[in-house]
Amino acid sequence: MIKGVGVSSGIAFGPSFILRNSEVDLNPAFEMMTGTPEDEKFKLDEAILKAKHELDEIIELPDQIDEIKEILRAHQMMMEDPELYQGSVHAIESGVSAYDAYLDIA
Repeated sequence: MIKGVGVSSGIAFGPSFILRNSEVDLNPAFEMMTGTPEDEKFKLDEAILKAKHELDEIIELPDQIDEIKEILRAHQMMMEDPELYQGSVHAIESGVSAYDAYLDIA
């Protein structure tokens, strides 16, 4: 079974698939907790703000397609989800890095 966090009410129908690429090489520095839980929470907050800002910049591009704007706004809304955030904070408080906490919850 696939676990996740609901972001909207209702039911959706359609094909789904899981794309897993075991050859993705993530920077190990991002995976390690390098500071206190407070440091990691700060990193999480900064990363969320930066991502929202970057999405705003893409949304505001002059020739941006309306459908793309809506998708990006939905991503911004997911970043504001309190359950997702609190789950990440809880993981950080148990000793996980901000990177791993958000990755595991999302």
